[in-house]
Amino acid sequence: MLYLQLLSGTDNFFINLPIQKFRWIEQGWLTSLWKFISEAGLELVYPAQWLPPLPREGDLYLMGFFSSSGSKATEMTALNRCWLYLQAFTLSDIVATNSCTIL
Repeated sequence: MLYLQLLSGTDNFFINLPIQKFRWIEQGWLTSLWKFISEAGLELVYPAQWLPPLPREGDLYLMGFFSSSGSKATEMTALNRCWLYLQAFTLSDIVATNSCTIL
């Protein structure tokens, strides 16, 4: 579940969000469960679920930003693989400390 939480690129519990917004996530047994929960209109409560914190004020999650900018599914898949490889989950992970330059 932690891996899918990271792949979703959101600070909300991914399994309670509509799966249609996350076209870039590869299919597996957990995504099948997620699809069922989404289509059935269910909501899971899991108090111990880890949600990634934002390290800086004004920071944002890269995949959430790319998703809201209207990127295509193929672009989202490529972007997802890039940030996973770079281990860059948030914008602050790839910008210099002055927040003006992308490293």
